[in-house]
Amino acid sequence: MRDYFYHGFQRLRSPKSHSQRRRLRPIPPGQDLLDCSTVNPETVGSTVAKLKEKQADFLAAPAFGRNPIAVDDKLVFVITGPKRAPDVVKPLNQGVMGRKVIECGEDARKPGLLKIAGNIVTVNLMEAACEANRLRSKCYGRAHRRSICLSPGVTRNGTAPFHHSIKRQMQVTLYNSIATGAYAQPLDTRPGSRVSLAIKDDSHAFAIAKERKTELPGLQVAAEKGIAAREYAGGCLDTSSIYGILRQRAGLWFWKEKSWKG
Repeated sequence: MRDYFYHGFQRLRSPKSHSQRRRLRPIPPGQDLLDCSTVNPETVGSTVAKLKEKQADFLAAPAFGRNPIAVDDKLVFVITGPKRAPDVVKPLNQGVMGRKVIECGEDARKPGLLKIAGNIVTVNLMEAACEANRLRSKCYGRAHRRSICLSPGVTRNGTAPFHHSIKRQMQVTLYNSIATGAYAQPLDTRPGSRVSLAIKDDSHAFAIAKERKTELPGLQVAAEKGIAAREYAGGCLDTSSIYGILRQRAGLWFWKEKSWKG
């Protein structure tokens, strides 16, 4: 009977570092580490090698989904590892913490790269939605900003088609955060997707791009705003708080109706 240790690397660190060696030390020989975090694939590769020295296996299972999705046990896990990995992970995750487990082979570096690529798509879509909303706010003012919160199919001043197209590209919760200012909820409320985590994931993407001698200009634009939002309003912000920075730079208030300072 093997034991499985759930783990999450909070920062990009090599297993050669003192802190990571200390974290790996409690894993007994012949046991498994089930990691659900998002880290640089090269760090994962080094961790796999370190665990093999202890006859332990590394099972990568990063999760897709914001905090509200996690609360509803609807996360999607992408798993890799030894051939027995799916049989190990599915009973622990599917129907318990998540709604689906996707198998991705035996290379433990693949899920992290897939997760990082998915984050790039999400952040770029968010940047586009925020820019469009800022332009509308500058053009039409407060009354029109309220009208975008109507459900698709309800038309007021011809705004429903635009609202509907944005909703189809992004999760409803994410769009509502942009539209109402819920990107800065009360300090005792956990953000749907903390901006600090987005900044961390962005750093992984930039590191990979640098290693491969390529660039991520779209992500750079959005990531810079995420850092600015955290510097301005602190860490208790949703990733969509980049909209607050866009508003601020257009001469509007950072906060909105449902912001904790709104």
